[in-house]
Amino acid sequence: MTSSDAGAGNFYQSKILRGVHDGACYELAEVTHSLNIGNFTPGAVKEFNAARVSAVLDKIAESFAFTR
Repeated sequence: MTSSDAGAGNFYQSKILRGVHDGACYELAEVTHSLNIGNFTPGAVKEFNAARVSAVLDKIAESFAFTR
């Protein structure tokens, strides 16, 4: 499941991965929260690369494996 939401200059991106293993339900949640860069004085902050962050979180999730 993926979702996006925004409000008052806040942005939220979520990706939820769920699965069942040995009768129990597990969830991995990737969530990023950022602010509208337009709310800051120019040059005061640097915009992050959301696609790069998502790619790193996806690699972490893809590497998950049950060990028992």
